[in-house]
Formats: sequence, structure tokens, C-alpha cells
Amino acid sequence: MKIFMTLLFVVAFTPAFAFAQNSEKGTGIQPPGEGQESLRVATWESPPFAFKNTTGRWVGISIELWNAIAQELNYKYEFKEYTLDGALDALTNKKVDLGAAPFSITPDRYKTMDFSRSYMMTGFGIATTKVSDDHISTLLNRILNWDFFKTISILFGTLIFIGGLVWLFERKRNADQFARGPLDGLFSGFWWSAVTMTTVGYGDKSPITLGGRVIGLFWMFASIIIISGLTGSIAAELTFFRMTPKVSGPHDLKSAIVGTLRSSLEADYLHQEGIHPQEYKSIDEGLNALVNGSISAFVADHSILSYSAARSFPGQIEILPQPFEPNFIAFPMPLESNYVRPINMQLLKFLQTKEWDSILKKYNARQ
Repeated sequence: MKIFMTLLFVVAFTPAFAFAQNSEKGTGIQPPGEGQESLRVATWESPPFAFKNTTGRWVGISIELWNAIAQELNYKYEFKEYTLDGALDALTNKKVDLGAAPFSITPDRYKTMDFSRSYMMTGFGIATTKVSDDHISTLLNRILNWDFFKTISILFGTLIFIGGLVWLFERKRNADQFARGPLDGLFSGFWWSAVTMTTVGYGDKSPITLGGRVIGLFWMFASIIIISGLTGSIAAELTFFRMTPKVSGPHDLKSAIVGTLRSSLEADYLHQEGIHPQEYKSIDEGLNALVNGSISAFVADHSILSYSAARSFPGQIEILPQPFEPNFIAFPMPLESNYVRPINMQLLKFLQTKEWDSILKKYNARQ
């Protein structure tokens, strides 16, 4: 009888005990239910993967892929907008449940977060401005700008002022060289100050009064500083022109002024290559700097660069056709997330469908 009761106890309670153990461990699947809170999904402006359309709705490759997965899993969610480094920080500190944007899988990131299976391979791209074949006109455009004309105007004003002072001292005792009349006298003074500054020194005009010679001595030393400054500015423009040729590939980046996205995989790569790029918060900010001439190349994801340049800077930016340093993008999640397994299951299913091909075609993306 005791043996029978023992067997009955084991048969009756073992399934319940096993179920309790499985519940404690977690199956990895989170059925939403009626009271489930919305998942917090981090994203950032990175077309064609994630961006807002004209109605303010988030769209893009990563967004539409996540929408399809969440629909199959019956997950409710809300998007939280960040910068790239802000999104990575939110994922690391478990402030969000998932990221939907072009997040690349890297060893360093894998230490602080989990990733889904990769859904797309991409690579680094280089954006540069289209340089005219007419190098002379390009150089002249760099030098003959508004700042240059302001400098020349100030210089002419200084020459007239110094020349006028000398004329005031010389007009009575040295009328042969500095005419008494205001118009002729000011021109004589201007001529003297100009040839003195340039060290040409024709010798046709020379102050003889004490006041004129004191001003002349001061102007000689001041002219050395002014000429040195002008020479340095022009030399800097010429050097910049020589040091920033049209970038034709990754091998040119070390001799160029390079920009990239802050906290990005491209930034890590550039630092490893000994290149110290200027870092920007967004793709559009970096491409604006490229168009404005602050940098001569911008390195980011090839697909993002191609899409953003065509949409926001048509005809102004050239994207080099061949991407380099291939990498894989996926959905990141906080460490030990229970959503990894169910998301992976639906992700693998969806990547085999025609709907996925339609999304890629819609945004002119390639696998």
C-alpha cells in the first residue's frame, strides 16, 4: 500500500514540479497577454534603415522588418528616438528592450548586449565632394572669397591711413615728394606706404621730418608682420588644396580631413588606422560639413550614405562605388534578454519571404 501511494504521489506532482522549474528558468518566449507593457524600441535617424517620413511615422528597412516580426509575435511596442551613442548606452543600461536601426555586431558591443541573427550584410562607404578638373579655378575660388576681400579692404584702409599721416608731416617741408594738395598728397602717401610695406623701395619718396621718419620706422616693422601673415594665409590655402585631393579609396583617407559618425563602427576603424576623424551626431550633419568644405571625406555605412546623398544632396556628393570592411547588422537587445529566441525564430522565417525582398527593393538596398 505504501509503495502504491508513493507511485501515485510521483505521477501526480512530477509534471507540476517540472513546469515550475521551467517557469523559473524561463523558456525565452514572452506571450504578451492583455496587460503586457509595450516594448521600448530604440532607433535613430539613419535612412534607409530608420527615418521619419513626411507624416512623422518611422519607416525604413530595419523598422519595417521589426514591424513584421512584432506583428507575428503579437508584441506591442513604442519607438524611442536616440543618437547612435545614446541608443547603445540605453541598450547597455537596459533602458530599452531592443534596437531597430543599422546596429552592427562587434566584439566590444557583444560584451554588453545580445544580438539577434544578422539580417543584412553591409560595409563602409566613403562620401566625397565632386572636384572640378579645372584646378586653377578651384584654387581661385578658395582664395578669392569674401574673407579675402575683407582682408584686402582693411589693408588698403591701413595703407591710406599711414600714408595720410606721413603726408601731414611732410606736406610743408617735403612738398616735392608729398604734394600739398589733399588728393595728390594722399596718393603720394599711399604710394610711399605701399612700396615700404612690400619692401620694393623705389626711393622716389622718403620722409625727411622727424614725425614722418618715426611713422616710417613704425611702418617698416609693422609691414614685416602684415606681409608674413598674408604669406602664411595664402600658403595655408595652397597647402590645404594640395593635401585634400579627391578621395578615390580608403588608401587616401590618411591624407584627407575625414569625418564620421560618433560612436560608430567606422569611427573605431579610423582610429585603429591612425586617422583622427571629426565626429558628428548625425549623417546629415556630417554630409553638410562635407558640402561646406570642413572635411574632404565622410565615412559611414555605404547604404546610408548612398540613400542620404541622393535624397538630401543631389548632385553635390559622390559616393565611391565599392564598399569596404564588410560588417553585419542585427537587432541588439540587453544582455540575457528573453526576447532573443522568439525574435530569431520569426526573423529567420521572414528573411525567406517575398515580403523581405520587397522591402529591400523598396529602399534600393542590396544583400
